[in-house]
Amino acid sequence: MNINPQGFEIRNREVNNLYQALAQSDLSLDDAELFFDFPMYKGDDDNLVISQMLLISPIYGVIIFYSSGATEYNFEALNKDDRSLERVASFVAARLLKNDRLRRGMLAFSLPVNTLLYSPLIDGNTIRVDSLRNPVVATTRELIASIESFRKDFAENIFYEAISTIQGAKGLLKPEDRNIEKLPPGSKAEKIMGVESKILMFDKDQQEGYIPALNGPQRIRGLAGSGKTVILAMKVAQTLLRDETRRATILYTFSTKSLYQHVIRLIQRFYREFHDDSTNLDRLTVMHSWGGRSNAGVYYEACQAFGHDFLTYPAAQAASRGGMDPFEFACKDLLESVEVKPLFDFVFVDEAQDYGIYFMRLCTKLARDKQVCFGADIFQNIFQKKSPTAKEIFDDGTEFLKDKFLEVCYRTPLGILVSAHALGLGVYGNQVQKIESVGYWEDLGYNVLSRENGDFQESELVDVLRETKNSPTFSHEDTRELLSYHFECKDLEDEINRVATSIENDIMREGLLPEDILVICADDYHCNPYFNKLTKVLSVRDIHTNNVHAEKISIHDFKVKGRVTLSTIHKAKGNEAYSVYIMGTDFLCHNLNIRNRNLLFTAMTRTKGWLYISGIGELTRQLKKEIEMALNNVPHIRFTYPTAKEAQQIEHDIKHGERTSAKDLSELEAMLQKFGSLENVQKLLDEQAGKKGRK
Repeated sequence: MNINPQGFEIRNREVNNLYQALAQSDLSLDDAELFFDFPMYKGDDDNLVISQMLLISPIYGVIIFYSSGATEYNFEALNKDDRSLERVASFVAARLLKNDRLRRGMLAFSLPVNTLLYSPLIDGNTIRVDSLRNPVVATTRELIASIESFRKDFAENIFYEAISTIQGAKGLLKPEDRNIEKLPPGSKAEKIMGVESKILMFDKDQQEGYIPALNGPQRIRGLAGSGKTVILAMKVAQTLLRDETRRATILYTFSTKSLYQHVIRLIQRFYREFHDDSTNLDRLTVMHSWGGRSNAGVYYEACQAFGHDFLTYPAAQAASRGGMDPFEFACKDLLESVEVKPLFDFVFVDEAQDYGIYFMRLCTKLARDKQVCFGADIFQNIFQKKSPTAKEIFDDGTEFLKDKFLEVCYRTPLGILVSAHALGLGVYGNQVQKIESVGYWEDLGYNVLSRENGDFQESELVDVLRETKNSPTFSHEDTRELLSYHFECKDLEDEINRVATSIENDIMREGLLPEDILVICADDYHCNPYFNKLTKVLSVRDIHTNNVHAEKISIHDFKVKGRVTLSTIHKAKGNEAYSVYIMGTDFLCHNLNIRNRNLLFTAMTRTKGWLYISGIGELTRQLKKEIEMALNNVPHIRFTYPTAKEAQQIEHDIKHGERTSAKDLSELEAMLQKFGSLENVQKLLDEQAGKKGRK
C-alpha cells in the first residue's frame, strides 16, 4: 500500500489497529492508495467532515473506513461513529458521481464504492448491528472477507480517475479545446492533446506538501515546473477548510505580478473541490510582495498598519546606497523601526527564492504563531546564491517543521531541463556555480553515477543522469526536435522575421493556439524595439500579441486568449507555455556570468514543450558550443569538478555578483569615460601599486 501523505504518524490507536490488520493481510494491496485524515469536506452547516481512512484499490475499488473504539456496553458511541462514517461516505460518493467517467447511469458507480465500520471491541453476537447504516466488522477475518467480497474487474483508467477525484486534482486548470482534424499526423497540437489526455494526479511528494496541516513554519522546494505554486494553492484551500473558527485569515504573496490571476483561480478551483460554498474565500488575501498606492502589497500594507513611512523603489535604492537590495533594505528598515505584529493567521510565500531574510522575517511576523509556508525554487535563483536557512530567517533557533523537496518536473521536457541545468552551471564553458554533494544533485532529481555519496573532490569527473520518471513530459520525443536555435541572425530585423515565421508555422501548420506561444526577450534594455517590431510583423500575418512587458502597473492575466504572449525573463517567471522563443540572447553572451546564466536557465524552463533560442552575431558562438555539448550528453551532465583555485574563484564571483548594484555599474561607466578603457585603469592601478611597493 502507498501511504498518503508519506510518513503519516498514526496517533489514533483504533486507526493503527485497522491499518496493521490491512498491512499484515494477504489482500492484494500492493498498488492500492491509502489516505489518512483525507479527504476533508465542509458541509452545509460549515462543519468540517474528515475521512479517517480511505482506500483506493485497482482490485477492490474505493473503501471508506472508520475504526471505532466502541464496546458492546456503549452502543451509542458505535451509533455515533456509524453516523460519522455515513456523512464522510456521502461526500465522497457525491464527488465521485460528479465525474462522468466514474458514474454509470444515474446513481451507479463504474467501480466498487463501499464503507466498512471496523469495531474490534464489540461482539456481534450480543449486540444488534443491523440497525446501523454501514456494514460492521469486528475481527480481522471478517475485515478481510468483506474486502475480498468487493473484488471486481474494472478498467485501469477508472482507478486513476478515482484517485484524481479524491485528491482534488480535478481542480487543476482545464486544457484548451483543440481541433486537429485538418492537421498532419504528428503535429504539435496532436502531441499536446496526448499529454493533456492523461489523468491529472498529485504525486507522493506533492501530497505530502499539501495534506498536513500548517501549524508552524514549513517550506516546499523544487525545480521550476515541479508544481510548487499548485501545491501552495491547494494547501491554502486545505487550510481554509481545516479552520473551524470561521475567522482565520490567510495571506498569499509572490514576486511575479503576472501570477496574480492564476493563483486566485487555482485556489478557488481547489477549494470548490471540497466545499460548494465559496464564502470563506473572502478571508483570503492575495497580494504582491512590495505594493504601493495603486496596488496592494505586503510591505506597503505593513507600513500602513504600523504607521511607518513607505519607501518606493527609488527611495529605498537611494537610502541603501547600493549596499543592499532595495526591497531588502525597505523590509529591514520597517522591522528595525516598529514592532511588527500578526495581521494574518497564516501566510504563504511563493517564489521565496527571490527574497532575502528580511522580507521572509516580515512575513513570519505577520503570521500568527509562525504559521508560514515558503515555496522556493532550489535552482532558479536570480538574485542570490541560495535561499536563506531557517536559522537566518527566524534568528531564534526555530526550525522548519517540514521541509519538502519536489523532485519531479512536470513542465520542462527532460532534454531541455538537463541542457538548462548544464548552461546554468556553466559546466561546458566557464563554470559559475557548483553543486558540492551527491545529495544536492539527488534533491534536483538526478542520479549520480560517478560516486555513491558525499562531497565531490577537486578535479573529480562527475557524471549525473536524469531519468524519465523525474521529467515525464514529452519523454519519448527527440530533444533536438524540441530544442532548436539560430545564432546566425544578421541583425534585429532578420532575427524578428525568423521568429515571426516560426510562430506563424506553429499556428498555421502545427495547430498551436496563439496563447500556447511565449516570446521572451533576453535583452532587458531593448525589449521595446524587439516587441514593437515583432508585433508589427505578426500583425501583418493576422497574429495578435499580448505585451506583458508594456504593463508597468496593472496586474492582468499573463495569457490572453487568441494572443501570443510577449515578456521579459523576469515577468515570465512562474509562467509557462508549450512553445517558447528566447530572442536577444547575444545580450546575455556579453558576460556569461552567474546572473546571466541564471536568467537563461529561467527563460529555458518556461517551456513545457518546444524551445527556440536565437541571437545575433559572433557573441553567441560560446553559447552555441555549450548548447551542442549539452545536447550531445543528454540525459547526462558530464563534467570535471572545479579545482580548489577554480572553486575559490566561483565563490568570489558569486559574492562579487551579489554586491554589484546598478549604482556600481553607473560609477564604473563614468570611470571608463574618464580613463578610456579597463586596460588603462589596470595600468594606472599597477603603477600605483608599484609606487606603494617602493616606499
